[in-house]
Amino acid sequence: MSIKDLFTLKKRATTGGSTQGVSMDNQESAFTRVNIDSLNPDARRERETYNQWGARMCGKVGASAVALPAYLQSVYYDIKRMQAEDHALQDQLKQKIQNEIEDNRARQEGVESKMQKKTKEIEDCNAKIGELKKEKQKIEEGKEEVNKDEKMKLTIGLVILIPLTLYLFIFYSSAFYSAFFKDFNSVTGLASAMFDSNAIPNAFRDGAMEAMFILFAPIIFMGLGFILHFFGKLKGWTKYLKMGAILLVTLTFDIIIAYQIGKHIYDNWVLSQLAEYPEFNMSKALVDINFWAVIFCGFISYIIWGLVFNLVMSAYSNLDLSKTKIENIDNELKETKDTIGSTESEVSKLAAVLSELKAEEKKLQNQINVSVMYNTAQFKDEMNKFFTGWLQTMAALGKSQEAQGWATKTFNDTIVELKID
Repeated sequence: MSIKDLFTLKKRATTGGSTQGVSMDNQESAFTRVNIDSLNPDARRERETYNQWGARMCGKVGASAVALPAYLQSVYYDIKRMQAEDHALQDQLKQKIQNEIEDNRARQEGVESKMQKKTKEIEDCNAKIGELKKEKQKIEEGKEEVNKDEKMKLTIGLVILIPLTLYLFIFYSSAFYSAFFKDFNSVTGLASAMFDSNAIPNAFRDGAMEAMFILFAPIIFMGLGFILHFFGKLKGWTKYLKMGAILLVTLTFDIIIAYQIGKHIYDNWVLSQLAEYPEFNMSKALVDINFWAVIFCGFISYIIWGLVFNLVMSAYSNLDLSKTKIENIDNELKETKDTIGSTESEVSKLAAVLSELKAEEKKLQNQINVSVMYNTAQFKDEMNKFFTGWLQTMAALGKSQEAQGWATKTFNDTIVELKID
């Protein structure tokens, strides 16, 4: 085809004339393809695959390693041109980006909805804090109000606690004296062994150390009960270990006292018998009624004393109804403020997610606003086909494996350089 024929074809395509039934767009493409084929014999021919193109160019230059990068560049720009002229592909790529934008906006709406809900929760919490502070101020400005229920508990608790405390003092002072200092020759039964009205005078008669031991022993037990109460007010599972340790120590003391009293009673009874009996030991103590009687009169009474003492302390703490209300309000204020803090943290995280989505939307919008879009996956696929044809021709020409290896390296380097990997 001559140069004159080319210009004639171009003129017909421009003026809207027909060329063998080809539309104006097809006439333009046909003119471009004929023009390229005529003026640039190295260009891809019409209906020629990229594999065939690669094989043809490799054969033309004798598989020159120097020529390969230039041909790969030509393939790259040929693919760009073809995609730019493919209106259906352009519409498809832009529609895909538009779908991503719409999905992004839907996610933004979801995040914004969550943020609005969390913000409303914070506003409600702030309103609640304001109401609680007003209620607290009103209570503080009012008169002290006595909690009648707690007053009743306190009164009944004290009625029980005071005599129970006197009982424990008498029991432990007498039991300690009987267990460690009493002469059991005159003992006739368990009652006289456990309770001795002259335990304290006799202890002073025996010496100052004995007297101090007898007087301080009951105080030790009550001190353990006092500590047990405050351990019960602690938080966390460790408080149960501490409470268990206190109870174990108290029970150990009671077992020692019960064992000693039971042994003295048993030994005194053996002396009054003509036959010989085995010595008193722990196995005998466990089946001895006297041993368990001492345990009950001591440790069980101590447990009851601890429960009543805890009841009295709690009733006294809650006696002032205004104070109790203020403490409840303070606890509620703290919980509400903690809720606000955690909710604000969630709002900050949602705001960060929203910011990322907006940045992503802006990026997608910039992509869709460009005049031409490209399917980058197709670049590497078609260039691979071109290079496959090139390698096939190299093998047909008898090129060495080393030469083919260098060609492969050149191809990979070009792919990286063109940023289509």
